[in-house]
Amino acid sequence: PSSHAAGRVRLKDLWDLNWLVEQGCGADGELVAAKVIDYGLADYAELVEGAINDLPKITESEAFKQGMRTFLDTERFRRTFGNPNFPGYVSRQVGEILEAAKAAAIRFYAGDTQGPGLRAGNCAAPQTFEGVPPSNCPHELLKG
Repeated sequence: PSSHAAGRVRLKDLWDLNWLVEQGCGADGELVAAKVIDYGLADYAELVEGAINDLPKITESEAFKQGMRTFLDTERFRRTFGNPNFPGYVSRQVGEILEAAKAAAIRFYAGDTQGPGLRAGNCAAPQTFEGVPPSNCPHELLKG
């Protein structure tokens, strides 16, 4: 949402967020709250809502499709973007994690620090889209 606030959306981030949801990862309220403070996003909730509302238009855009073509192998690109339901799927998945991030930050501010988070070993059962299995959970990337 901070890139959304700046008037730009990093298309690869949408893919990555979708991938994290497929791995069963959730939102870390402490991290989200810290980033909200770091970026001075007093209107964070409104920014998240704006980003969620824009997701269908973004995921159905030719720019998203072409942007992902540079990151994906030919077969994965064909299996995902060849399915007309894929943009809606990404929009729903990313919308859900953005909503979860907003809720996690609110819970953290309320003193609940035990909620789900993007931390090593904290991924649930992976999800798939139309039989396309997700990759491994990025535990090593999330260790800090």
